[in-house]
Amino acid sequence: MTRNEKKIDNLEHAVLKIDDYIKFSSHTIDAVYIDAQNRLIEQLVKDEDYERASIVKKNRQLVEAAVLEEMKRRMKEKEAELFKDSINKEYNQKKGDTKEG
Repeated sequence: MTRNEKKIDNLEHAVLKIDDYIKFSSHTIDAVYIDAQNRLIEQLVKDEDYERASIVKKNRQLVEAAVLEEMKRRMKEKEAELFKDSINKEYNQKKGDTKEG
């Protein structure tokens, strides 16, 4: 592997790590936001402000639905990536077997 290829490989690895960090951070932010909304709903119910509590609850449900959709999308992307990697690995093994035979 040449020096430039190694640099490119290291850069690709760094980009993938950053992408993973961003995904993890967005899930963490969503979880914290949903938790804050839950606490706000509890406080509004204690204050007997049921109308605003209902509005916040509907908003929380929308946020949860969006988060679940995003998680499903990412799961499908990862599943497709793993399937592609599996097929490539199988193909490369078969290609290697034919060269040896």
